[in-house]
Amino acid sequence: MAFEPGIKLRAIELYLELHSVSKVHEKICKEYLPVLGEEGLPKEITVRKWIENNELPEVVRNMEVEVIAKTRSREIEAQVEKKERDDRVLNRIIEKASGELEEMEFTSAEAASKAAESAINTSRKIANQTINLQFITDVLDAIKVTITDEEMRRKLGIELRKIFQKYSNE
Repeated sequence: MAFEPGIKLRAIELYLELHSVSKVHEKICKEYLPVLGEEGLPKEITVRKWIENNELPEVVRNMEVEVIAKTRSREIEAQVEKKERDDRVLNRIIEKASGELEEMEFTSAEAASKAAESAINTSRKIANQTINLQFITDVLDAIKVTITDEEMRRKLGIELRKIFQKYSNE
């Protein structure tokens, strides 16, 4: 059965957004059921072949790296927002702890140094996460700007998708 290019494009777009083939098939069926009816829907194997063959216009090939970068960018933005919330909480804790420290009497130098070490380690951990997120963003931007060969971008997009999917599942 021949399907319109729009449904194939949508399937590949969903796949590039880091969905599994079965999830893509499920979403395609839900979206196109009102238009195609139960009998007109593609089978999962058909959707898999569309994705594997990727016989769509050049526009789709250009989308691969961009879709992956956008998806990863959204994840990075969410992580940055979480980091900012963590920073605010940590700063409130530090302020409160500083006030309490003024009034507290440590029973030993060891207890005082443990409290200071814990605060310093937490601060370093948050700083390292920020650096890692910025590094990923910079790398994706560099790839997007530098690689203009369509075939190379397509291959790189597939490999990046595999990597992102691996780390998203951890």
